[in-house]
Amino acid sequence: MSYRESGQASVRSNVGAALALTQVVAVTLGPYGLDRLLVDPKGNFLITNDGATLLECLDIEHPVGILMAELSRFQDNSVGDGTSSVVLLAGKLLQAGGSLVMDQGVHPGTIVLGLEGAARVAVELADSIAIAIDSAPRQGGERGEGGTVTAPLNLEEALTAVVRTSMGSKVIRHAMEHLVGVVVRALLKANVALQEASLGSGGKAQRWNAQEVQETVELIKRPSASMGETELVDDGDGILLELQVLPTSPTEIVNAVVASGRFSLQSRQQSKFWASAQATGDGEGEAASLAEFERQLLIEQCEALIALGVNVVVCHGPVAAEAEAHLTSRGIMVVANASFKGCATVCRATGCAAMSSLAAVTSAMLGHAGRVMSRCIGSHDMLQMSGINGRAQTILLRAPTGSMLDEVERSIHDALCAGFALLHTQRVVAGAGAVEFELAARLRELAVQSSTSNADHMGMTILADALEAIPLTLAQNAGLDAPMLVAQGRKVHQGAAGACLGVDLQRGCLRDMVITSPRVIEPVQLIQCMIRAACQCAMQILRIDENIMLEPRKQFSMGN
Repeated sequence: MSYRESGQASVRSNVGAALALTQVVAVTLGPYGLDRLLVDPKGNFLITNDGATLLECLDIEHPVGILMAELSRFQDNSVGDGTSSVVLLAGKLLQAGGSLVMDQGVHPGTIVLGLEGAARVAVELADSIAIAIDSAPRQGGERGEGGTVTAPLNLEEALTAVVRTSMGSKVIRHAMEHLVGVVVRALLKANVALQEASLGSGGKAQRWNAQEVQETVELIKRPSASMGETELVDDGDGILLELQVLPTSPTEIVNAVVASGRFSLQSRQQSKFWASAQATGDGEGEAASLAEFERQLLIEQCEALIALGVNVVVCHGPVAAEAEAHLTSRGIMVVANASFKGCATVCRATGCAAMSSLAAVTSAMLGHAGRVMSRCIGSHDMLQMSGINGRAQTILLRAPTGSMLDEVERSIHDALCAGFALLHTQRVVAGAGAVEFELAARLRELAVQSSTSNADHMGMTILADALEAIPLTLAQNAGLDAPMLVAQGRKVHQGAAGACLGVDLQRGCLRDMVITSPRVIEPVQLIQCMIRAACQCAMQILRIDENIMLEPRKQFSMGN
């Protein structure tokens, strides 16, 4: 063993590594958070304030630091947003827990047990204070069964507020209003497909993660334009694919009948038998006979497509020149060498079956689109499909430079993830620190009850203090009097009327984040996932009692 730490030295090392990363992401939190400029040894640079992207780009050596980076990545993959908040929360939990272990001699097991119970209670409290979205707007809010509050806003208003809240802390906020409209229209289109999927599963809730965003709404980036030129293709009724039609194909098809899949329209003349016969001169008659047979088979496959009324063919494999000429002469658009992802997107969007061959193709296996056309964007030709009936949508992202384009992609992806979480849960909580204030106040009320054990009391107090660090950091990044605002928030949330009061970073005061404009709200799934993940990460690190750095295994030769 080359190095070993145990006891308080191990706790101090682990907590110090976690706090170092916490300080890196803390200044990026909120709409007034600052950005980070990262430069690699080759001179490539990145400007971002996204927590997951920031920690992913850093060269972290300490194992606890790697755990914190994985925590941020987990939040990004699960919910898509809150990647900086979850690291800040975990860091504050470790700071308080490490202080109890090193300064007061509290056993880590007691802290872990208390945090486990506190996290469970906090998640239940977040669910109880969540606001249910109405299907129609109302003039005022009312408290329903189980403490649930009905908000005076409909689904579209809630989506707009959630997306604006997510984008408000990003670099692209100067073009935010246009991008918010693009994302909200995409989410409203996707909501119809989600309702159909829910009905198909008997009304059961569907499991959701950030991967669903990539499957439903595809983001395509093209530089050399302003952010204001970002568009939802055909207002959500079309998709854009990085595919090119063959040069002899027509460039536009109306009322398209689509055949797509992992098939090819090419004879097998490049088979081992044909190559051997050409090289040796043996079996030339058999090779010529086989070539003619395959040519006739290829023509029959093309005629089968024509007989079914197919006028758009998108295949993963190559297309022979003879097949191309036969199809394009009949006015059929042909796309060859399409990627697996492109073929899958075409099938999902048009309702086409993913064909592996054309041996037994039927009309039921074909897809349909209102219009298919070749579109030139910048210097690239792309395939656009309009009037589709599937779930697929495409947002064309535009920005002046590549680095700005990457930031637009990250911002819109996070906003889409937050919107999808709202579509699934239909419940929100007040943002700008309001939900953290409310959860902290309720945790402290439960902690002082006589039925609460010492471990639970300790865990609830630690979690309450850590939750208040989020509004404290928001106010600090905005240059406000953070201690005064936190003290005011702690006082007003002790009453029943302050559940939605958060920090107004523009005016430097507290206001209702749900009723007054601009609304600042977040999906309840985001805060619940953040609390679970941060507490579990903190518990895992506090359990570590000894750090052992092992030497690499020595290699022994046969002579030794």
